[in-house]
Amino acid sequence: MTELSVRDVRKSFGSFTAVRGVSFELARGEVVALLGASGCGKTTLLRTIAGLIEPDGGEVVLGGRTLYSRDARISVPVEQRGIGFVFQSYAIWPHMKVWENVAYGLRVRKTPRALSRERAFEMLDVVGLKGLEERYPGTLSGGQQQRVALARCLVVEPPLLLLDEPLSNLDLRVRERMREYIRKLIKRIGVSAVFVTHDYAEALVLADRILVMDSGVVVEDGAPETIYSSPRTRVAAESIGSSNVLDVSAVDAAGNASINDSDVALRLAEPPIGNGATSAGRRLIVRPEDIVVSAAGGAGGHHGPNIFPGKITGRFYLGATTHYDIQTPVGVLRCSSENRDIAIDQNVDVHIAPEKLVLLER
Repeated sequence: MTELSVRDVRKSFGSFTAVRGVSFELARGEVVALLGASGCGKTTLLRTIAGLIEPDGGEVVLGGRTLYSRDARISVPVEQRGIGFVFQSYAIWPHMKVWENVAYGLRVRKTPRALSRERAFEMLDVVGLKGLEERYPGTLSGGQQQRVALARCLVVEPPLLLLDEPLSNLDLRVRERMREYIRKLIKRIGVSAVFVTHDYAEALVLADRILVMDSGVVVEDGAPETIYSSPRTRVAAESIGSSNVLDVSAVDAAGNASINDSDVALRLAEPPIGNGATSAGRRLIVRPEDIVVSAAGGAGGHHGPNIFPGKITGRFYLGATTHYDIQTPVGVLRCSSENRDIAIDQNVDVHIAPEKLVLLER
C-alpha cells in the first residue's frame, strides 16, 4: 500500500535547478535511500517533502492527504504535516533533560505532562537508553544523542520518518553499529522512512530501495543488490562501491566487446540487443572483487575468454583483503583479493568471468 507519493517535484534557486521533476512512491513500512554526491538535489528533495522548502511545482501526497500541490494551491505548513525529521546535527536542546527532549513533540500537541513523561520513558527504553532519562544531552555520546533524536521523532508516531545524513557526525565504528541499529528499529516500529546519504554502505545496509540522484534527477531506482550488481548508469556504478570502468568501441553479434585503445575483446555473458556497432561509446564496469589474479602462465586454473596478462603496480593490505593495482592492455585495473602473496612488479594473469562484466546503458 502506497504511503507517500512524490509526483513531478521541481525546485530552483535562482538560475540553479536543484530538483528536476522527481517522482517516486514509498510503500507503507518501506525504507528508501536518496543517494548521490553533494549538490545532486537529495537534501532539497527531502526538505520539500517535509515542508521546510516549498517546491516550484508537482505534488506531495502522504497517506492519501495532499501536502503540496501547486495546481490545487495546497501547501500544508511543516508543523501540520505530522512528519518526523532527524537532522544531521541532531537538533536536540542541551538545556533540556533527555526525556524532556523526547517529550517535546507530545507537549506541543498538548499532551498532559505526566503522560508525555511516561511515553518518553517508554520510547527511550525502545531505543536502548533506559536509565539515561534524567541526564542532559551534553553528557551523552554521539551515538546516544542520535538515539535521542530518533526517539523524539518516533514518540509522536509519525506516518513518515525523514533522516538527513543522520550518521555523518559519528566516527566509523559507531556509524557501523548505528546503521544496523536504525534499520532494525525502523522495521520493528513499522514506520515508512526516507533518508539522505552520500555513504553507499549506509544505503546498502539501511534501505529496501535506493534512488540514485544526479543533477536533480533520479537516474536509477532499485533494490540495493540490483543497483550494486547490475547498475545501468555510470553514476550509479560509482555511487555504490568502486568500479573499474572500460570504454567500449564496439560489441559484435557474439557479445565480444572491443575495448578502446587496446587489442583486447572481452566476452559478455549476453550480447546487447540490437546492432553491436551502436555500443560504441558505451562503458563496461567490473567490480574489484570480481577480478581474479594469479601467477603468470597459470591463469589460476581458469580457461576460456577474458584472460589477459598484467603486472602488479600497487599493493595495499587491508586485513581481510588486499587491493592490487594491475597494469593491463585495457588500462590499470583495481582488484580486491584474498590472495596476499602477490608482489609488486610481479607478472600475473587476469581473469574476468563474462557474467561479472556489466555493459552500462549510459
